Amino acid sequence: MASKTEIREKYIGRMMKFTAPDRTVNQEKLYQQLFRSSEWQNAATIGVTLSSPMEVDTAPIIKQAQKEGKIVGIPRTLPQRQMEFVKLTADLQFISKFHIDEPVDGQVISKSTIDLMIVPGVAFANNGYRLGFGGGYYDRYLAEFENDTISLCLNVQQISDDQIHELIDLFDIKIKKIFRT
Repeated sequence: MASKTEIREKYIGRMMKFTAPDRTVNQEKLYQQLFRSSEWQNAATIGVTLSSPMEVDTAPIIKQAQKEGKIVGIPRTLPQRQMEFVKLTADLQFISKFHIDEPVDGQVISKSTIDLMIVPGVAFANNGYRLGFGGGYYDRYLAEFENDTISLCLNVQQISDDQIHELIDLFDIKIKKIFRT
């Protein structure tokens, strides 16, 4: 059996090789599923990361949320693998940590007021489990998060339920809905 690290590296490699035309078409399908969902339509506040180049691009999600007047929260990592979400504003300053931009300052959004969390990951199974990037930040945050969670899964990120079952730890949190291409 391959280790979690080996499987993570395999899927990251797949994500990095996904070509631009195919990526664009598949991302558009995911955006449409997301924007049509009742979870999106009913949410006033969205939690979403600023994506890295290999991930589903979250810029269109943020733009659509702002167009619809939704509040957007961007994650910031804290000590002991914790995180919080900060309200995205025009004057928010960022610093790059773990190759991802994070807010330097800004207004922290209460966990209970985030209606919908868009959860990133490396691989996603049909059973709702995901393989993250290895830090455990989202699983720790989601352990006490009661509202909607959605992940967007490109076809190169799909992993079987059997394979993910071998990787699941006690602290891994299921995602409530996964949209796929």
